[in-house]
Amino acid sequence: MTVKNIIFDLGGVILDLGFERMVNSFENLGIKDFSAYFNPQKQVDFFEELELGLISPEIFYDKFREATNSQLTDEIIEENWNLILKDFQKERMDLLTELSADFSLYLFQIRMLFTLSVLSNVVLKKWVSLYQLILEKLIIHMTCI
Repeated sequence: MTVKNIIFDLGGVILDLGFERMVNSFENLGIKDFSAYFNPQKQVDFFEELELGLISPEIFYDKFREATNSQLTDEIIEENWNLILKDFQKERMDLLTELSADFSLYLFQIRMLFTLSVLSNVVLKKWVSLYQLILEKLIIHMTCI
């Protein structure tokens, strides 16, 4: 069997995840014990519903505010949620570039709400050539299951 394609997950594979940074930020905004709502081991229903595409971002924001008893704006929730995404590591980007010469590379990402805009902003600020690699060499398959 010949391998022709490789599928990579974005969060936790290509990008490291910074749960602590996100949790601290939400707690600094007054949401007590945010990790009870979302952590690497478990999450409350509305986070999973968002990841699976079962609810819209607007419904997610409303459920988030209701559950956390907060008045945070949609933009503040999005901005702080995105703190989970850390920077790209040069070694991983070099590996993707190397692999793309011999394989078709695919990016698999379930959670669609914020990832694309944040990915673009992070890459454009720090890794302009990587952004071109993602657009030109990786075929991005975004799937909501």
